[in-house]
Amino acid sequence: MGKALAALVSSPEKVRNIEYQAKLDSWANDRTGFGTLADKTQYGYFQPLQPLNIQELANVYHGDSMAARMVDVVPQEIFREGFELDADGDHDVNDWLAEKSRVLDIRGKLQEGWTWGDLFGGGAVLIGADDGRSSSMPLVPERAKAVSYLYALDRRMLWPWSYYTEPGHPKLGQVEQYQVTSASSIAGPVQIVHESRLLIFRGAPTGIRERVMLNSWDYSVLQRPHEVLRQYNVGWNSLEIMMTDGNLSVFKMRGLSEAIAAGGSAAIAARMSLINQSTSNIRALVLDAGDPSEAGSAPEEFNRQQLSYEGIPQALDKLMLRLASAVQIPVTILMGQSPAGMSATGDSDFRWFYDRIRSLQTNKLAPHLRRLTQIMLATKESPMRSAPKSINIRFPDLWRETPAAEAARRLANAQADSAYVSAGILTPEEVALARFGGDGYGENIRLSDEAKQAREGALSMDMEKLAEGDPEPPDALITDGSAQAPADPTA
Repeated sequence: MGKALAALVSSPEKVRNIEYQAKLDSWANDRTGFGTLADKTQYGYFQPLQPLNIQELANVYHGDSMAARMVDVVPQEIFREGFELDADGDHDVNDWLAEKSRVLDIRGKLQEGWTWGDLFGGGAVLIGADDGRSSSMPLVPERAKAVSYLYALDRRMLWPWSYYTEPGHPKLGQVEQYQVTSASSIAGPVQIVHESRLLIFRGAPTGIRERVMLNSWDYSVLQRPHEVLRQYNVGWNSLEIMMTDGNLSVFKMRGLSEAIAAGGSAAIAARMSLINQSTSNIRALVLDAGDPSEAGSAPEEFNRQQLSYEGIPQALDKLMLRLASAVQIPVTILMGQSPAGMSATGDSDFRWFYDRIRSLQTNKLAPHLRRLTQIMLATKESPMRSAPKSINIRFPDLWRETPAAEAARRLANAQADSAYVSAGILTPEEVALARFGGDGYGENIRLSDEAKQAREGALSMDMEKLAEGDPEPPDALITDGSAQAPADPTA
């Protein structure tokens, strides 16, 4: 075996053949070069990721309008129509929550925290509830007088201080305490803040190991589409350069080569300067017509050549589509343009995007709102003396119906309501209150607790009657299903 290996190594040609064969575990064609070392497509590979640092993210967000729009669109749409907080259906409590939300600017602060989370891969909102304990300890809302303020932070102001390390803890490996710094050195000292006093907003989905390298944070939502954004901007910059060079001036001068060889560059430059001045001043050119009687005395010529822009709009459209795909935002929304094409409405794009927004509202925003509401209702200023049984959060629809579509939907609801009333499932009063008893048209009909109890009581009475049975036999029935008339007792 050793001699065979030595003989093999001693032959460079054999080594190259084995190396060549080992690399080609796929289809190949020696004649066309497909799949061989001559195939250019075989040398593509994914380069190592170059994470954008914090300063680069800040620069591109504040300096590039398209990058800023890529970050801002999703939070703006999530919070565009706001939200409604409902605690056990208590109108007085709900009014208090609405006023508290306005005073604390919950909508604006959470949108800001979400924006910084998307941009930097991490953001937060500090809950200003003074419970008389150190900020490094878990928040006890029942001991706090009120939630006095909300303060939005970005990743640059948050530094993980300690982690949950107890085995079996539901938050094992997550940050327990943060070192919080203010944006300005004169705004306040550095504090250690427990994570229960923060609403954390994360960035793009990031692996566990990558989070460790990023100091517990995520990648920015600009990380993946960064290269596509660069290509998009290069495309527009290239078009700008072409437009500045759109008309290429061509000047034919006799004896140009000889004049350059003889050192007449200064005279040529002076001649071109004179042409430029005359064009600017009198919008005309004075050219040497040449001497027809003298051989080789050709006239000077001047013309403009127009560059062709054919195919450039289509190429830019493809760049916009690629960019929109990279950030998962429809072109009509990302670029703010009308849908293109025959009979195009953009409905499918809008519906897909708003379905995505609704998913983010339900899965990411609602838990933050529910937790913040629970904290506010647990403080001493809360109008509730006990914790609510349920906290419902309603997000208004982002999709705007046309008047015709709204009329058709209401007609379908009216037909369904009529069927429910005819069948005895609902009463006309319940339908009227559900549809028109609120601030706007109600989509859903929910039975009140009193209505549920009344129906349960009626059902119990019916069940008791069935269990007791009817003491008198029922009237005889004839074969066609109609009841036979009782006999006349006076007959």
